[in-house]
Amino acid sequence: MLEHQLNSWLQAYGRAWETNDTDGFVALFSDDAVYEESPFAEPMVGTAAIRAYAEQMEQYQGEVAFTFEILSAAPAIALFGASYNNLADGIPTQLDGVFLLGFDDAGLCTSLREWWHADPAPAFRAASPV
Repeated sequence: MLEHQLNSWLQAYGRAWETNDTDGFVALFSDDAVYEESPFAEPMVGTAAIRAYAEQMEQYQGEVAFTFEILSAAPAIALFGASYNNLADGIPTQLDGVFLLGFDDAGLCTSLREWWHADPAPAFRAASPV
């Protein structure tokens, strides 16, 4: 994938996430895409699973802002950042992470692997006295 193509794809990904555009989000992936949000979670396979994931994000993330920096176009690797208000508890959250992406000849994502950290970290949020 060329850098300008990866840039366009990441812009569309961010726009879909920020605007809760589930159809736009799903349209970025091939029918058999594999989405791994965490190395410890079961991968989501196919657009039906990716759609369910996007719909779930809408339920707990508001006022999303997404940023990215391309590290490499081949292989496709990008840093990403995001901030959102957690709708369940009202706590503003920031993410900092890395995407490793694969694409088909049509420019659709066939694989997306994420590694990220959150502030506040989800495990600590539940234990917080506030």
